[in-house]
Amino acid sequence: MGANLPDIETLIQAGISPSANPKNKAALAALGNKPKVSLKENLRKNYRIVDEQNAINRFKWINLVDGLDGNLLERVLYYKGAGMFFYNKTLDRYFFLPFALSGGIDIYGRYTGCKPLPFHGSTDVEDKNGKWKQFGESNIREPIWEIKADAYTEKDKEKYCVLLTDYSKQISQTVIPRYLLQDPIIDVMSNMIPYMNTALMTSTGVKGIRVNGDDEADQVKALSKQLEQAALTGDPWLAINAAVELQELTNGTTVKAEDYMLALNELDNHRLSMLGLDSGGLYNKKSTVTDGQVAMQYVSPSSIMQDGLKLRQNFCDLVNDLFGLGIWCVEDENVSGMPSIWDDRASVENDVAEESEGGSEDDTNV
Repeated sequence: MGANLPDIETLIQAGISPSANPKNKAALAALGNKPKVSLKENLRKNYRIVDEQNAINRFKWINLVDGLDGNLLERVLYYKGAGMFFYNKTLDRYFFLPFALSGGIDIYGRYTGCKPLPFHGSTDVEDKNGKWKQFGESNIREPIWEIKADAYTEKDKEKYCVLLTDYSKQISQTVIPRYLLQDPIIDVMSNMIPYMNTALMTSTGVKGIRVNGDDEADQVKALSKQLEQAALTGDPWLAINAAVELQELTNGTTVKAEDYMLALNELDNHRLSMLGLDSGGLYNKKSTVTDGQVAMQYVSPSSIMQDGLKLRQNFCDLVNDLFGLGIWCVEDENVSGMPSIWDDRASVENDVAEESEGGSEDDTNV
């Protein structure tokens, strides 16, 4: 029988100790020599998830059509920056998908034709009869940009679409997806806990130990470039090919753990403010500051939220005008801090219609 390497990880997860069997020594040694899981990368993944959750839950969508919900719309905006709302008569369905230019541009640089793209999915869609239709060229639409004085026809619903961007466009008609804009802040945030971990382990920073070699200056210079990586991975020792006994790579000062966490909190506040969420102010101080000082220290989230809300509500007005729907969007009550008192437009329109036809119950009882 040939050599066999037992599955030590499975045994450990099952609660079985493999150390009693001498044949498992090699497998245990191999298991112990596996590279460390990157703390920085795992933290970065967690912060990215939290950032997405914060972003897609800023707004509440009301009365959306079947097959669409607020979470899906906001995910398209978070990862693609923009989406198009349109109707497909063959499938008898409304869609909100990323899009690409398919045609020209007008005098303001706006698209005159858009083609929907899959949102990380298939190009085929199942219709109400269970058949599969090719989802592509037949769905090219012309965007509308303002409320029309005359009513739209049924044919117009198959001709036009409504576009929505996560935030106001700059010169280009395309916007950078939110997740890419937030990524640099998240990257720096993911450094803080590894830095704190290294500082707590060493108290004095990263050091180097002498090894055999003859070019001390170049080796120390090369090692200085590795300092950040060593701190992030939690490795307190670096090999130095130099003639000195011990080489300090930091200034020996000790930073308290709370300073790293304070920096992390400040970065997180900044991340939230970029989403238009009130984080309590950037650059929190250990001492008391006035409200005026806090207001001057970070980007005002209200203007960012209002920008996103205006775009979404204007989008709802255009969709309702074109398709005769009753969708709407408001700030989530957890963001605004106010109870949910949003205007359900469909209910309001029904009430108005009933009153115009036969009056309210109060009127009929008089």
